[in-house]
Amino acid sequence: MSPATADQPQIVLIGRPDPIFSQTAQWLRKTLPHGIAAEFPSIRQALASPQFSGTLPDLVVVFREYCDQFSTREIQKLIGAMVFRRVICCDGPLCISDGRTHGQWPAICRVPTNSAQSVIQYELNQLACSATPVSPMAASEDVFAWRTDVFPKKMAGSNSPLRAFVTASDTAFRNTTKEILQLNGVQAEAGDTHVLSVLLHVSGLKPNWILIDLDDDPAEIEAELIAAASTGLHVTAMTAFPGQRRPAWAHSLVEKHELFLQLGALNLELAR
Repeated sequence: MSPATADQPQIVLIGRPDPIFSQTAQWLRKTLPHGIAAEFPSIRQALASPQFSGTLPDLVVVFREYCDQFSTREIQKLIGAMVFRRVICCDGPLCISDGRTHGQWPAICRVPTNSAQSVIQYELNQLACSATPVSPMAASEDVFAWRTDVFPKKMAGSNSPLRAFVTASDTAFRNTTKEILQLNGVQAEAGDTHVLSVLLHVSGLKPNWILIDLDDDPAEIEAELIAAASTGLHVTAMTAFPGQRRPAWAHSLVEKHELFLQLGALNLELAR
Protein backbone atom coordinates (compact mmCIF):
# COMPACT_ATOMS: atom_id res chain seq x y z
CA MET A 1 0.00 0.00 0.00
CA SER A 2 1.28 3.45 -0.87
CA PRO A 3 -0.27 6.71 0.30
CA ALA A 4 -1.87 8.89 -2.38
CA THR A 5 -0.65 12.45 -2.65
CA ALA A 6 -2.72 15.60 -2.84
CA ASP A 7 -1.92 16.13 -6.53
CA GLN A 8 -3.06 12.66 -7.57
CA PRO A 9 -6.47 11.02 -7.19
CA GLN A 10 -6.93 8.18 -4.74
CA ILE A 11 -7.36 4.89 -6.57
CA VAL A 12 -8.21 1.49 -5.12
CA LEU A 13 -7.55 -1.70 -7.13
CA ILE A 14 -9.67 -4.81 -6.55
CA GLY A 15 -9.08 -8.29 -7.96
CA ARG A 16 -6.59 -11.11 -8.00
CA PRO A 17 -3.36 -10.63 -9.96
CA ASP A 18 -3.76 -12.21 -13.40
CA PRO A 19 -1.62 -11.88 -16.56
CA ILE A 20 -4.73 -10.73 -18.48
CA PHE A 21 -4.75 -7.48 -16.50
CA SER A 22 -1.01 -6.97 -16.04
CA GLN A 23 -0.66 -4.35 -18.79
CA THR A 24 -3.48 -2.18 -17.39
CA ALA A 25 -2.25 -2.56 -13.80
CA GLN A 26 1.34 -1.69 -14.75
CA TRP A 27 0.15 1.32 -16.77
CA LEU A 28 -1.82 2.59 -13.76
CA ARG A 29 1.14 2.23 -11.42
CA LYS A 30 3.39 4.02 -13.91
CA THR A 31 0.86 6.79 -14.65
CA LEU A 32 -0.03 7.37 -11.00
CA PRO A 33 2.95 6.17 -8.94
CA HIS A 34 1.58 7.85 -5.80
CA GLY A 35 -2.11 7.50 -6.61
CA ILE A 36 -2.68 3.82 -5.83
CA ALA A 37 -3.99 4.04 -2.29
CA ALA A 38 -4.57 0.30 -1.76
CA GLU A 39 -5.05 -3.05 -3.48
CA PHE A 40 -7.43 -5.82 -2.38
CA PRO A 41 -8.19 -9.32 -3.72
CA SER A 42 -11.95 -8.96 -3.16
CA ILE A 43 -14.71 -6.37 -2.89
CA ARG A 44 -15.58 -7.62 0.59
CA GLN A 45 -12.06 -6.95 1.89
CA ALA A 46 -11.97 -3.53 0.22
CA LEU A 47 -15.28 -2.42 1.76
CA ALA A 48 -14.11 -3.56 5.22
CA SER A 49 -10.88 -1.55 4.96
CA PRO A 50 -10.14 1.98 6.24
CA GLN A 51 -10.30 3.17 2.60
CA PHE A 52 -14.11 2.99 2.81
CA SER A 53 -14.60 4.07 6.41
CA GLY A 54 -13.57 7.70 5.97
CA THR A 55 -12.87 9.63 2.79
CA LEU A 56 -13.81 7.44 -0.15
CA PRO A 57 -11.39 6.81 -3.04
CA ASP A 58 -11.90 8.87 -6.20
CA LEU A 59 -11.79 5.80 -8.43
CA VAL A 60 -12.11 2.06 -7.92
CA VAL A 61 -10.76 -0.26 -10.62
CA VAL A 62 -11.98 -3.86 -10.45
CA PHE A 63 -10.28 -6.64 -12.43
CA ARG A 64 -12.88 -9.33 -13.22
CA GLU A 65 -11.75 -12.68 -14.63
CA TYR A 66 -15.17 -14.36 -14.97
CA CYS A 67 -18.86 -13.37 -14.74
CA ASP A 68 -19.72 -14.44 -11.19
CA GLN A 69 -16.38 -13.70 -9.56
CA PHE A 70 -18.08 -11.21 -7.23
CA SER A 71 -21.55 -11.61 -5.72
CA THR A 72 -24.38 -9.29 -6.73
CA ARG A 73 -24.70 -8.13 -3.12
CA GLU A 74 -21.02 -7.15 -2.94
CA ILE A 75 -21.27 -5.29 -6.25
CA GLN A 76 -24.36 -3.41 -5.10
CA LYS A 77 -22.61 -2.40 -1.87
CA LEU A 78 -19.60 -1.13 -3.80
CA ILE A 79 -21.72 0.81 -6.31
CA GLY A 80 -23.81 2.21 -3.45
CA ALA A 81 -20.74 3.40 -1.56
CA MET A 82 -19.27 4.95 -4.74
CA VAL A 83 -22.52 6.30 -6.22
CA PHE A 84 -21.14 9.86 -6.53
CA ARG A 85 -17.67 8.69 -7.54
CA ARG A 86 -16.21 6.39 -10.20
CA VAL A 87 -16.01 2.60 -10.57
CA ILE A 88 -14.48 0.83 -13.58
CA CYS A 89 -14.80 -2.94 -13.94
CA CYS A 90 -12.21 -4.33 -16.38
CA ASP A 91 -13.68 -7.44 -17.97
CA GLY A 92 -11.52 -10.34 -19.06
CA PRO A 93 -12.43 -12.39 -22.19
CA LEU A 94 -14.64 -14.78 -20.17
CA CYS A 95 -16.98 -11.90 -19.29
CA ILE A 96 -17.89 -10.93 -22.85
CA SER A 97 -21.36 -12.56 -22.72
CA ASP A 98 -22.30 -10.80 -19.47
CA GLY A 99 -25.10 -8.35 -20.14
CA ARG A 100 -26.76 -10.62 -22.68
CA THR A 101 -27.36 -13.47 -20.24
CA HIS A 102 -27.36 -11.53 -16.98
CA GLY A 103 -25.83 -8.28 -15.84
CA GLN A 104 -24.51 -7.56 -12.36
CA TRP A 105 -22.58 -4.39 -13.17
CA PRO A 106 -24.03 -1.08 -14.43
CA ALA A 107 -23.18 -0.39 -18.08
CA ILE A 108 -21.11 2.69 -17.18
CA CYS A 109 -18.78 0.55 -15.04
CA ARG A 110 -17.98 -2.20 -17.54
CA VAL A 111 -15.15 -2.02 -20.06
CA PRO A 112 -13.18 -4.76 -21.88
CA THR A 113 -9.60 -5.00 -20.65
CA ASN A 114 -8.12 -3.89 -23.98
CA SER A 115 -10.13 -0.64 -23.80
CA ALA A 116 -9.57 -0.06 -20.09
CA GLN A 117 -6.61 2.32 -20.37
CA SER A 118 -8.54 4.68 -22.68
CA VAL A 119 -11.61 4.75 -20.43
CA ILE A 120 -9.63 5.10 -17.19
CA GLN A 121 -7.54 7.92 -18.66
CA TYR A 122 -10.72 9.69 -19.75
CA GLU A 123 -12.20 9.34 -16.27
CA LEU A 124 -8.95 10.69 -14.77
CA ASN A 125 -9.19 13.68 -17.11
CA GLN A 126 -12.79 14.22 -16.00
CA LEU A 127 -11.68 14.03 -12.37
CA ALA A 128 -9.03 16.68 -13.01
CA CYS A 129 -11.77 18.95 -14.40
CA SER A 130 -14.04 18.22 -11.39
CA ALA A 131 -16.67 16.86 -13.81
CA THR A 132 -19.66 14.99 -12.37
CA PRO A 133 -19.43 11.21 -12.99
CA VAL A 134 -22.08 9.47 -15.07
CA SER A 135 -24.83 7.91 -12.95
CA PRO A 136 -24.74 4.12 -12.53
CA MET A 137 -28.37 4.24 -13.74
CA ALA A 138 -27.25 5.43 -17.21
CA ALA A 139 -28.57 3.40 -20.16
CA SER A 140 -26.23 1.60 -22.57
CA GLU A 141 -26.81 4.17 -25.33
CA ASP A 142 -25.84 6.98 -22.93
CA VAL A 143 -22.63 5.13 -22.07
CA PHE A 144 -21.86 4.62 -25.76
CA ALA A 145 -22.31 8.34 -26.46
CA TRP A 146 -20.14 9.24 -23.45
CA ARG A 147 -17.28 7.00 -24.51
CA THR A 148 -17.29 7.88 -28.19
CA ASP A 149 -16.51 11.43 -27.03
CA VAL A 150 -13.17 10.30 -25.61
CA PHE A 151 -10.83 11.04 -28.51
CA PRO A 152 -12.16 13.48 -31.16
CA LYS A 153 -11.99 16.61 -29.00
CA LYS A 154 -8.52 15.69 -27.79
CA MET A 155 -7.33 15.05 -31.31
CA ALA A 156 -9.17 17.91 -33.00
CA GLY A 157 -6.87 20.23 -34.93
CA SER A 158 -3.91 17.88 -34.61
CA ASN A 159 -2.46 15.69 -37.33
CA SER A 160 -0.92 12.33 -36.60
CA PRO A 161 2.42 11.59 -38.27
CA LEU A 162 1.03 8.15 -39.12
CA ARG A 163 -0.03 6.93 -42.56
CA ALA A 164 -2.26 3.90 -42.21
CA PHE A 165 -3.64 1.35 -44.63
CA VAL A 166 -6.65 -0.81 -43.73
CA THR A 167 -7.32 -4.08 -45.50
CA ALA A 168 -10.41 -6.27 -45.04
CA SER A 169 -12.70 -8.18 -47.39
CA ASP A 170 -15.73 -6.52 -45.78
CA THR A 171 -15.85 -3.15 -47.56
CA ALA A 172 -18.15 -1.52 -44.99
CA PHE A 173 -15.91 -2.59 -42.11
CA ARG A 174 -12.68 -1.39 -43.69
CA ASN A 175 -14.24 1.98 -44.61
CA THR A 176 -15.56 2.37 -41.07
CA THR A 177 -12.10 1.60 -39.68
CA LYS A 178 -10.56 4.13 -42.07
CA GLU A 179 -13.03 6.80 -40.93
CA ILE A 180 -12.27 6.13 -37.25
CA LEU A 181 -8.56 6.60 -37.96
CA GLN A 182 -9.24 9.80 -39.89
CA LEU A 183 -11.25 11.13 -36.93
CA ASN A 184 -8.08 10.67 -34.90
CA GLY A 185 -6.01 12.68 -37.39
CA VAL A 186 -4.42 9.66 -39.11
CA GLN A 187 -3.85 9.74 -42.87
CA ALA A 188 -5.73 6.54 -43.64
CA GLU A 189 -6.60 4.65 -46.82
CA ALA A 190 -8.28 1.30 -47.33
CA GLY A 191 -8.27 -1.48 -49.92
CA ASP A 192 -7.77 -5.19 -50.47
CA THR A 193 -4.60 -7.25 -49.96
CA HIS A 194 -3.55 -6.82 -53.60
CA VAL A 195 -3.39 -3.03 -53.19
CA LEU A 196 -1.45 -3.49 -49.94
CA SER A 197 1.10 -5.74 -51.68
CA VAL A 198 1.73 -3.03 -54.25
CA LEU A 199 2.13 -0.32 -51.60
CA LEU A 200 4.62 -2.41 -49.63
CA HIS A 201 6.91 -2.57 -52.67
CA VAL A 202 6.86 1.17 -53.45
CA SER A 203 8.96 3.11 -50.93
CA GLY A 204 7.25 6.45 -51.51
CA LEU A 205 3.78 4.95 -50.96
CA LYS A 206 4.56 2.55 -48.13
CA PRO A 207 2.38 3.20 -45.03
CA ASN A 208 3.89 3.06 -41.54
CA TRP A 209 0.83 1.41 -39.97
CA ILE A 210 -1.02 -1.58 -41.45
CA LEU A 211 -4.34 -2.84 -40.09
CA ILE A 212 -5.42 -6.35 -41.11
CA ASP A 213 -8.78 -8.06 -40.52
CA LEU A 214 -7.79 -11.28 -38.76
CA ASP A 215 -11.21 -12.78 -39.49
CA ASP A 216 -10.13 -12.98 -43.13
CA ASP A 217 -7.31 -15.41 -43.77
CA PRO A 218 -4.17 -13.28 -44.19
CA ALA A 219 -2.02 -16.36 -44.95
CA GLU A 220 -1.40 -15.26 -48.56
CA ILE A 221 0.39 -12.09 -47.45
CA GLU A 222 1.78 -13.38 -44.14
CA ALA A 223 5.36 -13.43 -45.48
CA GLU A 224 5.02 -9.81 -46.59
CA LEU A 225 3.59 -8.81 -43.20
CA ILE A 226 6.48 -10.47 -41.37
CA ALA A 227 8.97 -8.70 -43.63
CA ALA A 228 7.21 -5.33 -43.17
CA ALA A 229 7.05 -5.73 -39.39
CA SER A 230 10.78 -6.53 -39.27
CA THR A 231 11.54 -3.11 -40.82
CA GLY A 232 9.67 -1.27 -38.05
CA LEU A 233 6.29 -0.90 -39.78
CA HIS A 234 3.56 -1.37 -37.16
CA VAL A 235 1.06 -4.14 -37.96
CA THR A 236 -2.28 -4.34 -36.13
CA ALA A 237 -4.60 -7.35 -36.35
CA MET A 238 -8.35 -6.80 -35.84
CA THR A 239 -10.65 -9.53 -34.54
CA ALA A 240 -14.28 -10.08 -33.60
CA PHE A 241 -13.33 -12.66 -30.97
CA PRO A 242 -12.23 -11.36 -27.54
CA GLY A 243 -9.41 -13.47 -26.15
CA GLN A 244 -7.97 -14.15 -29.61
CA ARG A 245 -4.21 -14.67 -29.53
CA ARG A 246 -2.11 -12.04 -31.26
CA PRO A 247 -0.48 -13.53 -34.37
CA ALA A 248 3.31 -13.61 -34.54
CA TRP A 249 3.40 -11.10 -37.40
CA ALA A 250 1.36 -8.45 -35.55
CA HIS A 251 2.58 -5.90 -33.01
CA SER A 252 -0.90 -5.25 -31.62
CA LEU A 253 -4.39 -6.76 -31.57
CA VAL A 254 -7.66 -4.81 -31.30
CA GLU A 255 -11.24 -6.02 -30.89
CA LYS A 256 -13.84 -4.94 -33.43
CA HIS A 257 -16.57 -4.27 -30.86
CA GLU A 258 -14.29 -1.75 -29.13
CA LEU A 259 -12.62 -0.42 -32.26
CA PHE A 260 -13.10 3.28 -31.55
CA LEU A 261 -11.51 3.25 -28.10
CA GLN A 262 -8.74 0.80 -28.88
CA LEU A 263 -7.64 2.41 -32.15
CA GLY A 264 -7.76 5.85 -30.53
CA ALA A 265 -5.52 4.73 -27.70
CA LEU A 266 -3.17 2.90 -30.05
CA ASN A 267 -2.87 5.97 -32.27
CA LEU A 268 -1.88 8.14 -29.29
CA GLU A 269 0.76 5.58 -28.34
CA LEU A 270 2.22 5.23 -31.85
CA ALA A 271 2.18 8.97 -32.56
CA ARG A 272 4.39 9.78 -29.56
